[in-house]
Amino acid sequence: MNIKENKLKNNDILRDFASGFTLIEVIVGLVLAAILGTMLVTFMGNNLSDSAQIVNNVAKTYKLDAVMENFTTRYKNLLVTDATPLATLSNNVGTSGTVYYNAYGSYKVKKNGYITINCTGKNCTESNGGASILKVTITDPTDTQTVTALFTQ
Repeated sequence: MNIKENKLKNNDILRDFASGFTLIEVIVGLVLAAILGTMLVTFMGNNLSDSAQIVNNVAKTYKLDAVMENFTTRYKNLLVTDATPLATLSNNVGTSGTVYYNAYGSYKVKKNGYITINCTGKNCTESNGGASILKVTITDPTDTQTVTALFTQ
């Protein structure tokens, strides 16, 4: 074997060692990946799991809107057919603090009563009583979303 062949053989061996990563490079890469992963988890926090809650709240609000639309439709029919439509609607809505699962939908009555509105200039206040404005406030059965409507004659 001559010197030239020996040199070529040594270059082939060096070339084999030159391909790939050293142990130090692999360890540094893993440490950097761990640091970046920790930063990502810290930054994101509960955002991914809490995003489902937002969608759930929108769905609950949509269902409450549907219940209130059912009340409004019923009230429009009562205006034509009933002598006391506000009193009948108030009875149909139910008692404050009670949860209902009926033809209107599932809801909890937060407020069902008559109010008066007194305005002085630009300031208006609400007080209980009167007979011409019915305030209906409903929530979903878990009390997370609320919808209010005023019905007048």
